[in-house]
Parts: sequence; structure tokens; C-alpha cells
Amino acid sequence: LLGMTSVAHADGTYVSVAGGVSVFHDADMSNGELSRELSTLGFRSASASYDTGYGASLAAGYISGPLRVEGEFGYKRADADKLTIGVAVADVAIPIDSTDMTIMSYMANVYYDFKNSSSFVPYVGLGLGIINGKLDLDGYTLKDTVWGYQLMTGLEIPVSANTSFDLSYRY
Repeated sequence: LLGMTSVAHADGTYVSVAGGVSVFHDADMSNGELSRELSTLGFRSASASYDTGYGASLAAGYISGPLRVEGEFGYKRADADKLTIGVAVADVAIPIDSTDMTIMSYMANVYYDFKNSSSFVPYVGLGLGIINGKLDLDGYTLKDTVWGYQLMTGLEIPVSANTSFDLSYRY
């Protein structure tokens, strides 16, 4: 995820805006995780694979020494590539069009900055929060809200006194 972060090196408040590439893992669902409408049609399982998508986030937080604490809103979207449905006899792979997955996250994050003598600042972080997922599948909408987490690592590169470029990875 690439982005810009304001006031990255001074203690105090900051705002962060980020955007970049988002890779969705394949989704495997059992009967207990399928919506009531699909499970009543006799499907015993389903899985979906996704194309590479995009993501964006907006965060505000506070820096004190090497620690940062922030609240973050994230949005990620990817088109579905293939849906495999398990019926009573076999698994059926269906190529699909006009199907996408959207994820909105509301996270509380904590970061530790490894400040050093160079201007580059490596960091690690952990986030906990709520994730809303929505799969739009040709007229059917499957929604779920779950507790979630994220692990972050990255490198912050100063651009000016109040702005930095950030190269990061989130799991």
C-alpha cells in the first residue's frame, strides 16, 4: 500500500491518506457461512477467487516518541474471477461476470517506529477492529461483519518537514 502521511516525525497529531494495490485471498465458505438464500438452494459449499483490486484508507492519530496510535477507515474492492459451488453430486466451477467483493474496515492501530540516524524510518504495527464484507453476485448480495486484525510493516521516507512517503505491507 502506497500513500502519504502528514507530520510523520514530530510528536503530536497527524493525518494519513493512503492508496494502493489490494490482493484478496480466495474465500472458502461452508454451509454455516453461506447466506440463507443460497443454502436453501442445496449448495453445500462455495469458494471464490479474485482479481487484483485496489484499496484506500484515511487515518488520524497521535505520535509520542517511537509509538503511534491511530483510528483508521479502510476501503478495498476487487472483482471476482471464478466461483466454485459444491452441490450434492460434485463441485462446479463457474466463470462469473459483474461480481465483486467490497471490504470496509474500522481499525484501531498501534505502530512502533524504529527511529535511527538515517532519514528512513522502518516500522511495525498491529490493528484491531471491525470489518464489513459484501459480495455482490449477479443479483444476490452476501454481507458479513466480523472482528478483524491486521499486521503492518513498512518504511517511511520523508519528503518535507511535514510530509512523508510511505511504502507498506498489510496482512
